[in-house]
Amino acid sequence: MVLPGFLYINYVFYIIHLITKINFDYLWKIPLLLADLGVGLLLVKQLYKKNFPALLLGLLVWFLNPYFYLKTNYVYLDPLPVFFMFLALFYLEKDDVLAGASYAFSIALKTFPLVLFPIFLFKSKNKLQFLASVALIGVVISLPFMTSVEDFTTYLRGALLVHEERFVQGRPFLFYISYFYHVEFFQIVPFQVYTYLAMFSGWVVSSAVYLLKWIRDKYALSIIPLALFYVFTPVLNRTYLIWLIPILVVGLYNLVSGKKYMWFYYAVLGFYWGFYYWYLVPWKDGFHIWRP
Repeated sequence: MVLPGFLYINYVFYIIHLITKINFDYLWKIPLLLADLGVGLLLVKQLYKKNFPALLLGLLVWFLNPYFYLKTNYVYLDPLPVFFMFLALFYLEKDDVLAGASYAFSIALKTFPLVLFPIFLFKSKNKLQFLASVALIGVVISLPFMTSVEDFTTYLRGALLVHEERFVQGRPFLFYISYFYHVEFFQIVPFQVYTYLAMFSGWVVSSAVYLLKWIRDKYALSIIPLALFYVFTPVLNRTYLIWLIPILVVGLYNLVSGKKYMWFYYAVLGFYWGFYYWYLVPWKDGFHIWRP
């Protein structure tokens, strides 16, 4: 299902195309490039005065992520929702209205930022303002889908649990384990269970970690639900691992900065890039799923 954010952008570009005759492919690259640069600027703003080598590695991992490195072209849309999600985290604890608006825009483009919802709720200074901002943007964006109760419920199910009715797509990590170690998961536990675990297990774990005061930093907390999404999701495509990169760069730095563990920061970012590269390299090869 195409979410409303991309539908609106596509409509605007269609009008521009009719007026200017500029190719659609070129038009789409403009917001993607701006979003890509926007993430980079947010990384600079947060790390430039703290640790330049850490910033440099973070920028390299973001701009030369394995997907872009292997494809060497702009054929993915993920920088847009990642930028608005990252912008929402940046404004969180500073401006609840801007945080809520940015968060709503990110969900309108792709629904994965929903896994961070408890963190936004916990860390917002004025929760009512945050929720009102999210709701207002969400309602305005969703108006075309509110023509009937049936249309609206279909829209909600498609947006919030978009993978519920699908079978395995891409190369989810649990199927990698099935392939390498002959351990079957999706034949034992119903498929829908993994969909709900991917979306909501992060809510439970990140909330527990926050309430127990083990981790209080918003970026470090955000690593948890995204990591759990990757573990459980039955749909894991090539660009999904891009989502975590800016949060991992800032969150991991905030965890280890001022301590004697900066080597851990460099090691984890290097490992993540290498793991992502390993994940993508055999993509075109056949992928046999072992069954017991």
